[in-house]
Amino acid sequence: MSFSALLRADLANLRRDPMLLAASLAPVLITGLLLIGLDRLAEVVDMGGHRDLIVGGAILLTPLLIGFVIGFLTVEEKEERILDAVAVTPRGSGGFLAHRLLLPAAVGGVAAGGIGVAVGSQSGVTLLLVSVLAAGTACLVMLTLVASARDRVQALAVSKLTGFLLVAAIAFQLTDGWWLLPLGLSPATWVVETAVAPEPWQAFGVGLVVHAVVGVALWRRVRRTM
Repeated sequence: MSFSALLRADLANLRRDPMLLAASLAPVLITGLLLIGLDRLAEVVDMGGHRDLIVGGAILLTPLLIGFVIGFLTVEEKEERILDAVAVTPRGSGGFLAHRLLLPAAVGGVAAGGIGVAVGSQSGVTLLLVSVLAAGTACLVMLTLVASARDRVQALAVSKLTGFLLVAAIAFQLTDGWWLLPLGLSPATWVVETAVAPEPWQAFGVGLVVHAVVGVALWRRVRRTM
């Protein structure tokens, strides 16, 4: 199945499911709310230098939602045994999943960068680095759902845990001491850290390593389950 065919099928599924449609449109709504309300909020509330953190959290929320949508659709295909049929084709299940990862990577990265361009104060280089990590985060969320859920009910349950990734990323910015180590093990943490760090390259490098380690582990888990 080609990428364009997958995209058409996904769009058809989104139109039938209001929850997934709302999640996929959330980045546009988030950008609109920030454009309308962020500066007005700054006029009445002292943000104490946390404007970039708010934008960083919004940037991170985008790949989390995109990864959930594509992951949920893939779990549906897994539940309906479509992936079993794909496994015996020349492309194989591994090739299909690799092909499937293109969508959350592309949409997650572009949407995250778009939010930064619209409402952020980061440089172009910083936004590029953030977009790369956001693309990786979207893929990891998708793989987490596919690796952990056998059906749509389990996928919904697992998706709620991804909310902790956003909490961990924000908490990393607001705490110190030994808490930084466990919070830093979350790949999503480094999306926000790269967005707010004065020297983004160091945060990007650490984030890239964390994403790669977690990604390899999840990929192997998915391949075993299939």
